[in-house]
Amino acid sequence: MKAWCWLLVALAGISFAEVPKAQAQDIDLQALVRETQITRQASQGLDLVWWIPSDYWVESLRKSALTPKQQQDLVAAVDDYILVAALQGTIGTLGVMSSISKEELEKETTLVIGKTSLSPIPEGDLSPGARNFIQMMKPLLANMMGAMGQGMHFIAFKGKDAEGKHLVDPKAKGRIVVKMGAKEFPFRLPLGSLLPPKIDTDSGEHFPGNYDYNPFTGKKLIASK
Repeated sequence: MKAWCWLLVALAGISFAEVPKAQAQDIDLQALVRETQITRQASQGLDLVWWIPSDYWVESLRKSALTPKQQQDLVAAVDDYILVAALQGTIGTLGVMSSISKEELEKETTLVIGKTSLSPIPEGDLSPGARNFIQMMKPLLANMMGAMGQGMHFIAFKGKDAEGKHLVDPKAKGRIVVKMGAKEFPFRLPLGSLLPPKIDTDSGEHFPGNYDYNPFTGKKLIASK
């Protein structure tokens, strides 16, 4: 079976509401999705932005039937980019959703990293592997999520500098903002779901890995072993 077919099998049970946990590194994919997805609903509008770091693909494929080489190849296909799945939709009177096209969405979407603003990369300018990956994921989302999935579009931004270094490290301090017109969708880094949890040695309570202090007592937290 080709690698892309294995990917469909591997991800067939993954949805935005229910994502299995990855046991190998104790990374909770449900927590990772919650940290990297922002949904806003108005009276007749729905916006959804899901920033998908490569860590998501690494962990979600770990328990699949793919060989380690196939997993590496699939992750490598999108690792040069910052990938965002986005939806800007309108909910009609009868509950029918309509959404703007990918072309319209790309025209008004930018990614801000520090003082740098990046525009989307046209799909035709992506590597063949990344293009195939995105084209493969689109119908998968539609099958899983119905009308919402059909209205979601993958938008790719430059992910590495001239020296091959990632522009965004989800495990380091920072902030990125996805802008859709006048709307901003900020993500604060590091992502706690990718770090070892922190513990309050007095109470024994555990907190996400990006917490430095107990939010209730102010007690300094330490990384759990």
